[in-house]
Amino acid sequence: MRNLFVSAFTANLALLAVSYAMLPGRVALHFGSGGTPDSWGSKQAYVGVFLGVVIAIFALFSALPVLLRKVPGSMRRHPYRDYWTKAANRAELDRRNARHLLEFGAVSLAFLFWAEFLCLLAHTADPVRLNEPMLILGLAVFLLYTVYFSVKPIWMYRPPKVSSEKSS
Repeated sequence: MRNLFVSAFTANLALLAVSYAMLPGRVALHFGSGGTPDSWGSKQAYVGVFLGVVIAIFALFSALPVLLRKVPGSMRRHPYRDYWTKAANRAELDRRNARHLLEFGAVSLAFLFWAEFLCLLAHTADPVRLNEPMLILGLAVFLLYTVYFSVKPIWMYRPPKVSSEKSS
């Protein structure tokens, strides 16, 4: 999952570099209803804001698994807590938490990539116009994933089944 997360980050950086090279000096910074621009500014501001958000998401989701390892088991809230608070199971819990968080980080960066890409395409149109239905579609997919992410711990944290030996 770490590779997917880093790949999503790298893809965003590459798209920002392409955007910086392709965009005119004055760009739409915000789009209103119907995809029409309602705020304009420099391409440096545009790329700077997107870059700041991309770096913040990458830093946050990189740091969360490390920070979460430092939280005592007694302070954690998740399904099957009695099983996961045992010292013998802590490493597996930390591994699952890290994977879960990096997955959400990768999906968040993928949605941001989609939004950046649509903004870049909007600037190739004459007049400049954001494809609002495609942005809404991307947002809907992201929100559906967020629901999945929220309920996934119910089965993700189920303790492994212990194989029972038959006695003969």
